[in-house]
Amino acid sequence: MSWKNLKIFAIAVLFVMNLFFGIEVYMQNKRMNFYSEKEIASVRGLLSESGLQIKEDYLRAKKVSPPAYMRRYGDGELLASVKSVFGNVESDGDALTAVSGGIYRFGAGDGFEYRSSEDSPLPEEILENGNVSAIFMFDSYSERLETAMKKVMRIESINALPQNKKAEKTSASLYRLYVTDDGKYFVSVFLQYIGKMQTSQAFSLVIDADGNVVSGNGTFSLLLPTEKLKTDCVDLLTILFDEKRWADEYFSQPAQSTEQKKNGLELSALYYSYDVYHAANGAEYYVPVINLIYSDGTSHSYNLIDGVKK
Repeated sequence: MSWKNLKIFAIAVLFVMNLFFGIEVYMQNKRMNFYSEKEIASVRGLLSESGLQIKEDYLRAKKVSPPAYMRRYGDGELLASVKSVFGNVESDGDALTAVSGGIYRFGAGDGFEYRSSEDSPLPEEILENGNVSAIFMFDSYSERLETAMKKVMRIESINALPQNKKAEKTSASLYRLYVTDDGKYFVSVFLQYIGKMQTSQAFSLVIDADGNVVSGNGTFSLLLPTEKLKTDCVDLLTILFDEKRWADEYFSQPAQSTEQKKNGLELSALYYSYDVYHAANGAEYYVPVINLIYSDGTSHSYNLIDGVKK
């Protein structure tokens, strides 16, 4: 065989080897990150036997294994961050107070309160008054109310803190909305996000018809998690098999009618979030959670670290 033919043969062999290697890497990646067609069909069939219907899209999506996060608080770190974002701060030992376009009070466990003036009514005071209606389609309100929220919560300044330089960026989105019958106030409930995932940190703001924030309270992390913790999350199929056991017991109850058992329940939403926990040593942990909501409104949540239903 001539040298020229030998080179052509060697190149052809290398090309075929690389092709097979590329295909094997692709198949291995697919096996690691996606469920097979056989697994999808099997799981859907088993859940259907127990009265649960799940769309293929949930099982065809890439497997999710969110990291856990942690933040260790240094002495005086919260005081320094409040001062950087809101200006001069006074401390009475239990809470930090700042006066900057309103009165801010920050306490333990990320708790806060805001009033535009000392006599401003808090969100719960307006809700308890009774003359309030829930708004379920609030897309048309979101942009205006979130703009008002950002001015008071100072999201951009919080993300720009030197203490948060290595952290995921934070944001907040409207979650629930109520309006007083006279249209004077909106009571807006927001969820804090870390990156693209919502957290259990929630706060309410009273916003008037002109877009001014009157008051607010709840929980919101000023100091964001900076340490990513390596975790082995519970697989989605493990969660679904636990849901199958729940459904078997649920539909076996005498209170369930024949029609209810026949129709079953459809999984209408599946999403991931973080539960925030405060340790006694001052550390703050963000633990990944999976949330499932069914067609009748039933909702279940699982801690993805230990697989325990909340």
